[in-house]
Amino acid sequence: LPSSHGRASIVKLYDVKDGDIKLNDLIEVVGIVSLDPTMAAPEGDDEMGNSPSLPPPSLVPRLHVLSFSHLAHNNPLLPTAAPFPPLQEVAKVELLTILTTCMLGDKLAAEYLLLHLISKVYLRKDVLVLGKLSLNLHNMTTHEEWPKRLATLLSLLTTNSHYLPLTRDTLDNTSFTPKKDFEANRLVSGSLQLGPS
Repeated sequence: LPSSHGRASIVKLYDVKDGDIKLNDLIEVVGIVSLDPTMAAPEGDDEMGNSPSLPPPSLVPRLHVLSFSHLAHNNPLLPTAAPFPPLQEVAKVELLTILTTCMLGDKLAAEYLLLHLISKVYLRKDVLVLGKLSLNLHNMTTHEEWPKRLATLLSLLTTNSHYLPLTRDTLDNTSFTPKKDFEANRLVSGSLQLGPS
């Protein structure tokens, strides 16, 4: 996300086929970090990713990837296999209790929210997108902090969550999708650029 305070790096991949890695894919990499500013070539772009338009490796390190693997989610504490069915039923009841409380006692809204959280896109063809349940909650309360509290709860329950207030100023001045900056030859991230959940 553009407002994140994470450290940037330039990741150099070798022998990767087209389509192996897509935009917003979560990958784990093993490689060699280059921090040496003397490796920066004074003129032109070289094979090591050094260019006058790029910051020096001492500020933005270069990571030369030896191997990579795709990740299903960004939380290493989540199990890879689903828990036993009795545990799933207990977890569903407890989660619905928490969500009902958060939805101010509205059980139907809590069930829709749970269905929204577990839905996942399984097919994209042209403009047809199947699998994702969109949810619009409105007129829940006049309390102005409720959306922020709901966002905090959802960030604790999910691996990908971002609170984005939809004010007029935000809608007018925020870039929601990633865009290519052709002058700097880099991708500028957008506010809705989260990895697949």
